[in-house]
Amino acid sequence: MRALAVKPAPLRPAPQGLTVPAPAGGGECRHRTPAYLERGIAMAEQRITEAREAIHTTAYRTFLAVLSTHGRCGCLTEAHIARLFRAAQAKGESPRHCTDSWTNARTRLGL
Repeated sequence: MRALAVKPAPLRPAPQGLTVPAPAGGGECRHRTPAYLERGIAMAEQRITEAREAIHTTAYRTFLAVLSTHGRCGCLTEAHIARLFRAAQAKGESPRHCTDSWTNARTRLGL
């Protein structure tokens, strides 16, 4: 009887914790151009808008992604946040749930 050949599973990198590289507020923006931030906000709005289910979870994860990239350099404005909240509210999230998700994401990242 022949032994079955078993291929070893490919190694996957271990999940890394979320980190934010620049100091809070007023730090140098590593993004260098407003276009990078604008593209990121547009992508975040699109992610929320295209969600078909689990809107609350999608909004939270999107807020987490935006804050992890843009939350400490000081380039994220109230207008950017309002755009994200409007996208989530258009999908049925309440203003309170948006605020809670945003606050939870900030807390998770230590902002």
